[in-house]
Amino acid sequence: MYDTFVFTLCLLDSLIAIVLAIYHIIVLSDIQFDFVAARHGCDKLNKSVKPELMLNAFIPLILMLSGHWLLSILSSPLAIYLCYRYFNLRSSFIGLYDATVIRNGNQLINFQKESFVKIGYHLIIFFASLYYVILYLLT
Repeated sequence: MYDTFVFTLCLLDSLIAIVLAIYHIIVLSDIQFDFVAARHGCDKLNKSVKPELMLNAFIPLILMLSGHWLLSILSSPLAIYLCYRYFNLRSSFIGLYDATVIRNGNQLINFQKESFVKIGYHLIIFFASLYYVILYLLT
């Protein structure tokens, strides 16, 4: 019963993270096609960085606390990567998404690619959690 609850929390967490990654893609597309000013778009994206970081750190933490070590290790790379990016910002940047440099080079396209990778990653976590919820409900 406890494992079912843990994997249900992981399922809900990954679903929210998928929605957040889709939101990032939409805002980045708006910035790319000038539907919204870069400053306003980056402000929107920077407001969602900390919740995204907490969402991605929650799954490995709860899996580790419940004793699912292998799943915790497999689900932690994205959380580690996001923590690394968040804590290693340049001092001149306003946030993770900076309006003054977002259009330089391929930075906007790289952020979009990163969001697509996040969606794929969270879909894998979502379906793995769904599998384990069903498995523990049947046993």
